[in-house]
Amino acid sequence: MICHEWITGEEGTYPKELLKKLLEKFTWVINGHMHLYAKGNLNSKNLICLPSLLPSRLRLGKYWTEYYSWEAKAENCICKERVSPFGFIELKIGGEPILHRFDPSVQIINLEIDVTGLNLQKVRARLKQVLDEINGRPDRDKLIVLPAIIGSCPFSASLLEDICRAYETFNIQKIVDMTGKISPFAPKVAAKRPLLTVDQLKEEILRSYPELIKALRKCGISASVTDVREICKTLNENPYILQKCSGPVHQHLTNLLETMTKELENKKIVKDLPTDFIPFLAEQCRKVK
Repeated sequence: MICHEWITGEEGTYPKELLKKLLEKFTWVINGHMHLYAKGNLNSKNLICLPSLLPSRLRLGKYWTEYYSWEAKAENCICKERVSPFGFIELKIGGEPILHRFDPSVQIINLEIDVTGLNLQKVRARLKQVLDEINGRPDRDKLIVLPAIIGSCPFSASLLEDICRAYETFNIQKIVDMTGKISPFAPKVAAKRPLLTVDQLKEEILRSYPELIKALRKCGISASVTDVREICKTLNENPYILQKCSGPVHQHLTNLLETMTKELENKKIVKDLPTDFIPFLAEQCRKVK
């Protein structure tokens, strides 16, 4: 019997009792829906899943022949290879199925970086290092790279896309963001503090220079006391910051973050900032209710 069904070990897919009856009745149950070759699938000797002859669509984790992965705590990435997942099945009456593998003209590479505990600069450097390595290959014009970030982080994968766009010698797909998001501003413990006036808040900022510098260093940003003091001074002087604001909250946040970002750039504290970073900030701020 030839079918095209979602047959897996997952709950809520193809009815197990029906599949059992089909396997008892037919010599072979050949399923074409899963697009990956498997003989004896689900511990059933006569259940065969057919492979794709060519990729029906580019899906991360499915059709790769090379897999680059970089764990968060590792110093280098590793690459593993496997035979082509593409091919067709030859089945003669009374015989066993024979898989004929097919090597397509373009190879698919999965690239996965675990970003847990890493700052944005470190992740950008790792992504560029791996792509530089791939770019140095003689077969680069016959490659399709499917990049992804995993783990947990406070930033969006869109802040990495400019790195991928810089390579024109091979095909790099849009980065898949598989991370769980964490807020870099979330307090570790709930703290009750009285509301501060604007002047009290300014005084609090002045007393917090050491903590601010430590927080920046944890994010991979090296700044001196003078730099932090001048940035805070700029924030204090901005009429849209630390003042009563009648406009939308997201606009207030955008003004604040844009000013801080530009000051960090002007003082060369932050380098190689993506060109679409400011629009990204504005987009994120608009999500604030």
